[in-house]
Amino acid sequence: MHIPSEIILSQMALSEAGLWPAEVNDGHQTVLAVKLSTDTLKWIHRGVSVNMLIGHVKIEDALIRVLALEVFDCKTDPLIPNLPQVQTWEIEGLDTLLGENKFTIHFHNEQPFVSVLDATGSLPRKSVQEYLEKRKPLQFHASPVATGLFRKAQTAFEQAVGKEKERQTPGVELFRFPVSIANPIWNSISVPEAGTFDPDNSNEGQSHEALLFHVLKPNFDGTVLASPQIKEGDGTRELCDVLATSQNAFVFEAKAFSVFDKSLDQTAERKAANVMKHFEKAIAQLQGAMKRLENGIEILANGSPGSCIAGSQFQTLHGIVLVSNTSFDLPWFEIGKQLAKAQRPPNNYYHFISLTEIQRMVAFAKGSSTKLNLMFMRRAEIVASSKNAHIQTDYIP
Repeated sequence: MHIPSEIILSQMALSEAGLWPAEVNDGHQTVLAVKLSTDTLKWIHRGVSVNMLIGHVKIEDALIRVLALEVFDCKTDPLIPNLPQVQTWEIEGLDTLLGENKFTIHFHNEQPFVSVLDATGSLPRKSVQEYLEKRKPLQFHASPVATGLFRKAQTAFEQAVGKEKERQTPGVELFRFPVSIANPIWNSISVPEAGTFDPDNSNEGQSHEALLFHVLKPNFDGTVLASPQIKEGDGTRELCDVLATSQNAFVFEAKAFSVFDKSLDQTAERKAANVMKHFEKAIAQLQGAMKRLENGIEILANGSPGSCIAGSQFQTLHGIVLVSNTSFDLPWFEIGKQLAKAQRPPNNYYHFISLTEIQRMVAFAKGSSTKLNLMFMRRAEIVASSKNAHIQTDYIP
């Protein structure tokens, strides 16, 4: 299990995904710390092919190195989480790591305080040695903080990977190394008052909801309830998966993409169709939950009379479709169109977002539900004006 240093944790908290060489054991060992979504980690544990990609990108007069993984969660559209190397320690650390025959990999997820999957990795030595010889005379650009130059390099890298089969991209040189991953071991993690998250839980829907609660509970300055119950006839029913309330209310429907029961040969089209099915079901559920909140409801506490809440006591209501991953092609304009149609500003907004992005938002908001509300409102405004739900956000430390 890996507990990241303050500098690695700050990088993980504000990045959607990434890879960082990290020194442990008082600097006597360099490991690879990786942040990915939980469902991507499940694919890796199942044994899908994984490559390490290194890109040398020439932007203006600067040469920037971009580090990525290529994870074949489906055969036709692999995930390629990537991040430019910004600081000198990242560049030097990767060179050290590449010099090792084997190295430890610590995989972190949306709650990055401790690793949830640990393994041993190795790369083909001949190919790596050839790369290191080619790399020797090169001087990579580094900076104390990320600048717009690094974002341009990342965009150029992603475009080059997308066009790789057709032609080479000027100014971008790509290197690919198959990663052998041995002895992967899951770690369950606990957070005070938020319970334990078990990444190997076969009930993936329940596990996904538990992880959302795990992320929100310690990082929200109001009340966070998992599976809040309300009266319905002579019985009870669940209002939503997670409800977070302060001056504003955040109503979550969490839809997990199951991994354990999926074929390793699934197509990108099948994956996207599955997402749309989850999204449309969740929007309908959220509209019903938001209407109940506006009319006023009683949240039950362990079957006994609980607390009454009403939409009028909140400045804004946010209905949030939360999925485990959005790092692949989706019908973003169709999703955006449906979100924009459901919105009723200035009080009611709807969102489609990944759990990783929620983690980044609460990290940047530093526990402030007011800041979180402003971020969600800004996202909703962009969706309403563009009808495009694919929103990329940079979080600057």
